[in-house]
Amino acid sequence: MEIVQTLAILAILIILVAFVYKWWIDNIPERKHAATVSSLRATGGVHEDEEQKPETTQLESFKFTGLARVSAGQHLMNVPELNPEQAGSWEANRVVIATAEVKYWTKNGQMTSTIIETSDGYVIMGANGKFFLLNDFPLTESDTDDLLREFTEATKGDFVAKNILGFPEWIVKGAYGDDVYSGRPGLRTSSITTISLHPQLGQVGFITSLPTTILDKKPHIYYDLRLVDAPTKTTIGYVVYSDKAWVAWVGRQLTADEVARITAI
Repeated sequence: MEIVQTLAILAILIILVAFVYKWWIDNIPERKHAATVSSLRATGGVHEDEEQKPETTQLESFKFTGLARVSAGQHLMNVPELNPEQAGSWEANRVVIATAEVKYWTKNGQMTSTIIETSDGYVIMGANGKFFLLNDFPLTESDTDDLLREFTEATKGDFVAKNILGFPEWIVKGAYGDDVYSGRPGLRTSSITTISLHPQLGQVGFITSLPTTILDKKPHIYYDLRLVDAPTKTTIGYVVYSDKAWVAWVGRQLTADEVARITAI
């Protein structure tokens, strides 16, 4: 009887310790951030299913397009709609509210991608010779826990993500963070740096989906998860973790003709 009571007490203590630890992590942002980064770094690897090509200059991702020298405050003309049939229009004019550069590590070394954020929560992203039109996807705390799990599982060889970002199943196209190929993960980490910001940023109509703590034009720690929906392979998901915050965008790849029509004034 004493053994049973002792085991019962130990079980209760274990449950209490787990509960207190969960509360401790969830209610103190700095500790939760440290735990998240620790989990991301503990993955021991990244996943990429296609070769990443080196970029060289600030907006190199958009070279040979009308977006090569874009900065916040400019207007983009002829921006395609995310869902043109539903929107009733094929094109729109949008104001650039922020631009950012991402440096991420792959087996070929450090690569560059570029984010151009416009009004209404839209992002045009250039990466590895491709262009994407994405829209901000609001995340709950439960969503962020799921995203951390999927990132970890992707880097361990599970390249299918389930029940996140409003879709039942995604194919993981890439997961990036530390430079694990050097054999020294944690020493060289991917980063995101804001390049230009609209002077009215933060006001109505000029709200960024980027974490506000990275808007200082300095490099910040960066991890991402790149997805394509499994059923149709036409919807793109792009998830970022930087400076204590998760951000997600969902959209589609732009065609070469669509990109060629976009101009900046």
